[in-house]
Amino acid sequence: MGNKLDIDVIVSFKDEVGKGKVLKMINNHQVLILRDDGFEEIYAINDLIILSEETSMESAYKHIPTCNKEYTLSNKTSKRHKKNNGIIWEVDLHIEHLVDNHRNLSNYEIVQLQIRHCEFTIEKAIKNNVSKLVVIHGKGEGVLKEEVRVLLKKYKVVAKDADFRIYGLGATEVLFY
Repeated sequence: MGNKLDIDVIVSFKDEVGKGKVLKMINNHQVLILRDDGFEEIYAINDLIILSEETSMESAYKHIPTCNKEYTLSNKTSKRHKKNNGIIWEVDLHIEHLVDNHRNLSNYEIVQLQIRHCEFTIEKAIKNNVSKLVVIHGKGEGVLKEEVRVLLKKYKVVAKDADFRIYGLGATEVLFY
């Protein structure tokens, strides 16, 4: 499929949640999209992201370097962690670790990238039977922390503040069960 915008190409929206299919090329700058909610709407081509045949998450993050630190626990492992293979991951959501240049992104776009990366990592952790994930979101004003906590409600996990001695106030520990 490549990066060419054409009829029947699946796209996502830069400033909205969701995706759609190109129905018609209106001109060199606009297309008619059938949104996944069933509505047809005209979009500027610059406001669209072409999704490849990969999943939308893989496509969105193929330019982001992997920032998961994967390691196994030492010999002093609790029974629960031994049962869950003792695998712990960390994901650092600081934007400078996710994209090369974030200066032209709005605060909204930054948080959306961070949450999408967090969701991608959670899905990957579940597939890899990870027992614990530490999400490093930073202290800041608490916006990203709150968004991470809302995201975690979609999964069967226990979420709590991570160890203050190691992460300060800027991390959430996620236990998978």
